[in-house]
Amino acid sequence: MILLVRFMSLNPLIRVTRAIRVRPLVVFLVISAGFWPAPASALNPDIAITQYVQTVWRAPVYLPHDDVSTIAQTRDGYLWIGTVEGLARFDGARSVVFDKSNTPAIRNNWIRALREDREGRLWIGTFGGGLVCREKGRFVAYGETAGLPADVIFVVFEDPLGHILVGTQGKGLFRFEAGRFVREPGSEELAALSVRAMAIDSAGTLWVGTEMGLFRRGDGGKSEYGNRAKAKTAPFVRQEGVETDAVISLASTPEKLYAGTESGGLVEIAAARVTRITPREGLAHERVWSLAVDRDQSLWIGTDGGGLQRLSHGRLSTFSTQNGLSNDYVWSIVEDREGNLWIGTNGGGINQLRSGRVVSLTTREGLPSNFIWSILRTQDGSLYIGTEDAGLARLQGGTITTLGPREGLEGSARALLEDHRKQLWIGGNRGLFREEGGRIRPLLLPGLDRVFCLAEDGAGVVWIGTTNGLKALDGGVLRDYSHEDGLSPAAVNDLHVARDGSLWVGTSVGLWQKRGDRFVTYAKEQGLPSLYVTTVLEGPDGAIWAATRGGLARLHGGRFQSLTSRDGLADDAIMSALLDDEGGLWMGGNRGLFRVLLSDLESVLAGTRRTFRSRMFGLEDGMRSVEVNHEGSSRFKDPDGRLWFATRGGAASIPPGQIPPSQPPPVVIEEARADGRRIGAEGAGAEAVAGADAGAGPWRLEAGTRRLDIHFTALTFRAPSSLRLWYRLEGFDPDWVAAGPDRIAHYTNLPHGRYRFQVVAARDDANRGEPGAVADLQIAPRFHETWWFRSLAVVFLVLSAQLFQRQKLRRLGRQKAELERLVAARTAEVAATNAQLAQLVREDSLTGVANRRRLDEALDEEWRRAVRLGTTL
Repeated sequence: MILLVRFMSLNPLIRVTRAIRVRPLVVFLVISAGFWPAPASALNPDIAITQYVQTVWRAPVYLPHDDVSTIAQTRDGYLWIGTVEGLARFDGARSVVFDKSNTPAIRNNWIRALREDREGRLWIGTFGGGLVCREKGRFVAYGETAGLPADVIFVVFEDPLGHILVGTQGKGLFRFEAGRFVREPGSEELAALSVRAMAIDSAGTLWVGTEMGLFRRGDGGKSEYGNRAKAKTAPFVRQEGVETDAVISLASTPEKLYAGTESGGLVEIAAARVTRITPREGLAHERVWSLAVDRDQSLWIGTDGGGLQRLSHGRLSTFSTQNGLSNDYVWSIVEDREGNLWIGTNGGGINQLRSGRVVSLTTREGLPSNFIWSILRTQDGSLYIGTEDAGLARLQGGTITTLGPREGLEGSARALLEDHRKQLWIGGNRGLFREEGGRIRPLLLPGLDRVFCLAEDGAGVVWIGTTNGLKALDGGVLRDYSHEDGLSPAAVNDLHVARDGSLWVGTSVGLWQKRGDRFVTYAKEQGLPSLYVTTVLEGPDGAIWAATRGGLARLHGGRFQSLTSRDGLADDAIMSALLDDEGGLWMGGNRGLFRVLLSDLESVLAGTRRTFRSRMFGLEDGMRSVEVNHEGSSRFKDPDGRLWFATRGGAASIPPGQIPPSQPPPVVIEEARADGRRIGAEGAGAEAVAGADAGAGPWRLEAGTRRLDIHFTALTFRAPSSLRLWYRLEGFDPDWVAAGPDRIAHYTNLPHGRYRFQVVAARDDANRGEPGAVADLQIAPRFHETWWFRSLAVVFLVLSAQLFQRQKLRRLGRQKAELERLVAARTAEVAATNAQLAQLVREDSLTGVANRRRLDEALDEEWRRAVRLGTTL
């Protein structure tokens, strides 16, 4: 029989020693064995359930109801959640609800079963409303007229041949064939039973759970579904050992079949051997509502009041409301394609568990406190974690031992050091201590108060950073360094012994370097961005880096070159810094951890690039607090490259090689609405059935469309709050537009023409990539905007211009003739008048005899003629 160890609140099997206080630690961490989490794309079975990242979604914002009875993920990436008040399609940020108020095919809102078949159809079993099928966005109901005599559907399943099998209440098992349901061949013995669960084992045998026990098709031979005729006719037989159990859930692994029962616990069937797991063996409750097997072959067990349990590595562990689960009644469990585990509860909504890139060790896993000051792994493989108010925790061989006042340690453990003799030194607010033979002994040294950091140089001298300056312990003699040595009696935050043997001292008023017997001072005049130095570290090339509360600096040519948030740092207030083995520099502050490539930092300092990018890690990545503590022992790198940081929420650790580049999630254009009407590839016609798929175009919009709304989303369930979306309508938007939380693009009064709508998504720490979704659309022109109308208008204008020109020329001709006539008449009239006037001037008006004027004119004429002819007057 498999060895099962009962866990209480995730406590594994640990050794308890009377002489010391023992706190539970999940042995899955196995520090000394060197195990570490699997890639973040799967649920790592080697850490505690409490170390997963947990997110809870509840009604009424995300769900129609907090009672979640079934969950399924369809191939397009959506998560479908069945509740007692309707069906929700969830994308990680919002839900679309389908119920009997907006979907006529759903006659009862209690969704009891969900299954997507190989053809992409979603089958929806209801509790009182029969069966519904969603195909190509449309919902179709199946009931008694389609051959399905029951309105209560417990389970929908697809066998290896592609048959859709439906388990009903009190009516047995049915198969979907040629648009109708028929009783499953060979299931006559189940005709009056309620079929609650179905599963296929690794041998290809179909198992059916009923209230009268567990049944399997035929003899369980591997050829059942290889031989179609045999698969159709082989009868169901009862499984021995489970005859009296009501089986309500089933799941299988390559080696075993598991059956959850109504009141008999969990049944394990392997090689025809039946083993029962009950509360006596550690099961949280005798009623097992749901079962699921993840990709690492861990069995997840949903109980009726006992919370969620995991059976992995032969160990049974529990996750309940005592350590974070939203409700202890677990109705449904499913693992999605990203490796997230979804848990539907009866009253607590839906919970998500996933592996984070940061694994935190907290009081949930057995630490005495979450306020961590120091971390150190000694050469014997033990991990020491110093706390603010609960002493020192030691992890050794799967056991957590707390060292406190009973063991001789007073106060906090803020600084840790293992010297060359493998002795452990502990500094805190009560002075300096040293471990000797499992006991903690204080070093009674006069003038030594609060110890913040410790370091040992090559000569065996232990350097001690305190709240009021630097001290050195050499051969049992304590020396105090002060102004006479060139040091200020300020708080020492960090000590670093460089590879060249020099000692670096980071304080609250600047940075000092000890060269031989003298100290060299570095302050703002030497380029430090801040005088409060929290960390001193040495790069692979020997360069000295200083992290401060005002930014990061590198020593170059006797001066420091500074980098701040203007250059790309996620936070200027750096409390802790540590180099990994992949060329990255990790920094922590009050907003979490962030990582920058060392090569990028050096490129900016060299002037070959302008900025760099910081990659942030916070609560959604597994940290329990984003506040990272500082001082000399607040960070540590294991020999295997694992990084540790002290935080206000436990010890945060990052494994080596577990930080892959951020990949853009899949993006979907869900629908488009023109003036409130849903449109699709067929055009903006009548309102579509609720839930119909719009596709990705081409969309053709009617002329005169005033408002266009395009709905889109990104289908990922890993850290959705760090996701950013942008959209652009080519032909209208000059640049990308940041999407709001509603993920809708709004346009009004768009000109007619062709457009291309694009959506792209990226994480906070990644650059925007290529468009992930594209849709073409065309807005029809109005009557006066069509090409033929404009062509006719041009022809009309040309003809009109010609006609107008002809009319104008004719009018001008008539006007010219009339003007010439008028001019001639006027000219004649003027000539007559002039002749009359000339006569009046020359003759007397009474006698008609020429006057003196005429005489003068005649004389002038005769004179001119005489001159011209050469005659006498």
